[in-house]
Amino acid sequence: MHLTSGRTPAMLRVILACGYFLYYLPLSESVRDIDAENRLAFESNKITGETLYEGAKRNPGQIYTTAIFPLLATTAQLALFSEGKTYENLLSFLNLKDKNEIRTIFPTFIEILFNKDRIGSPTLNLNMYSDTSNRLSPAFIDTYNKTFGGKARTVDYSDTVKAANEINDEVENEGEFNNIISSKMIKEGGGLSFISSYVLTIMYSDKFKFINEKTINFKSGNKVINIPGITGEGVVKYADIKSIDAKTIELEGKDGLYSYIMVLPNKHDGLLEVLEKLCDSTAFQEILDRGEEVCAKLSIPAGDLIAKCDLEKTAKESNLLRDIFEEGRLELQGVSHKYNNTYVSSILHEVHLKPGPIIYDEPRELCSMPQIELEMNRPHLFYVTFTQKVGPIRTPIVGVVFDITGTTSN
Repeated sequence: MHLTSGRTPAMLRVILACGYFLYYLPLSESVRDIDAENRLAFESNKITGETLYEGAKRNPGQIYTTAIFPLLATTAQLALFSEGKTYENLLSFLNLKDKNEIRTIFPTFIEILFNKDRIGSPTLNLNMYSDTSNRLSPAFIDTYNKTFGGKARTVDYSDTVKAANEINDEVENEGEFNNIISSKMIKEGGGLSFISSYVLTIMYSDKFKFINEKTINFKSGNKVINIPGITGEGVVKYADIKSIDAKTIELEGKDGLYSYIMVLPNKHDGLLEVLEKLCDSTAFQEILDRGEEVCAKLSIPAGDLIAKCDLEKTAKESNLLRDIFEEGRLELQGVSHKYNNTYVSSILHEVHLKPGPIIYDEPRELCSMPQIELEMNRPHLFYVTFTQKVGPIRTPIVGVVFDITGTTSN
């Protein structure tokens, strides 16, 4: 699927969420903790579903997405340097048992999910910033790098405008992003700013061919907006799932490592009902299990998307994480020489989902007679996930609520 950019006339607004959990079969089982990976994967499904549901309620008529991995990486990093009630809450949020599970699981996910040698693999940059008055310990910096692949350093916050420009310049150099943090979000003292960026090129397999461009009459409530789209034909996995009252379409990605899933509510304005049902950690797995291969003709929104999201809103929806944003409420050790006052001041994330090269072509002979025809012309969901070539426990990498008829900001 291609997402229409927030820079188009439709002025799409987005908050993005990405959960990235699965395991790649060639990795040695001797360095794996499959039970812990499964627990974290199912927790990711649950958090993704809950975040999309709450986000859609708060932002009616808008695109809303949730980026889970940067939030979980932040939580896990703090857990490695916490104790007492803070430690218990952070582990409960992750659904993990101890620090050893964190040290084992997260490097595995980084190795699997951001393999630059794999076609279509996403690129992730994790950065952490602290005021020079709150100097980070070498152990804290080294752990963030070795466990999560992130970079941590200090910035002089005494001039907030200069500090914001310095951070934004660094993030912009890592991708097509700009102005992710404002000077108003920077405060001198013990606050930690976790800032990340994510780029994914959507690349479909040859099983599905795009044949022409199409204008889609997108309707939500009483509003109708014409948006650019594309039509294609080919082999997809399709299901009409009664338990969530929605139709699902799964398109395979190039080389069969990724797949792109669309969930279209059967009721015209049934999106929130579907989202509420997807808060169940097992619901996403049912979507994956129920799909059967059919020949289909699909019309979907076209374009790319660059989106900024504030994951603090997501985190504060959990009672287990609210204290991490309050100075003096965390029981930390070894973070910095001001660890008693260290807290999280922001968790910001930017995502760029962009289409790969599209060559319009005639559909393959095996799909000369489509068995189903669908147009994504009303509010629906879009997920990016891995296929079973990567692992049997599949969770969303990206989850998107696609509704573009609203005019309010996030």
